Amino acid sequence: MKQTLRVLISGASIAGPALAYWLHRYGFDVTIIERTPALRSGGYGVDIRGAAVTVLKKMGIFDQVCAADTRMTGVYFVNRKGKSQGQISEASMGNQQGLDIEIMRDDLSNILYDLTKDKVKYIWGDS
Repeated sequence: MKQTLRVLISGASIAGPALAYWLHRYGFDVTIIERTPALRSGGYGVDIRGAAVTVLKKMGIFDQVCAADTRMTGVYFVNRKGKSQGQISEASMGNQQGLDIEIMRDDLSNILYDLTKDKVKYIWGDS
């Protein structure tokens, strides 16, 4: 009788659920443990480019991630009155318009959680 391998992943932000998705897909019984009582909100933008785009497509969540794209066109510096005092273009930050995606960390975390919540076990508020 073949025994299913079980895996425990610590952390339910980005890497944990992404790893859980792939392990479950290849037949592992996965549990994710997270010390916070629920998904964390907030956080900075996450840049997605290159191989990561291919991975999102293989996971079937590329369209969801694109829908949550911040549509960043650059960084603008404004004074107290809201008048622009300078700008750094998207290209000068290494982004290629139309090829790179920026998504807020909590949006990506929610997409990955929704993808895995029915396939893996989550334990909240523990470590």
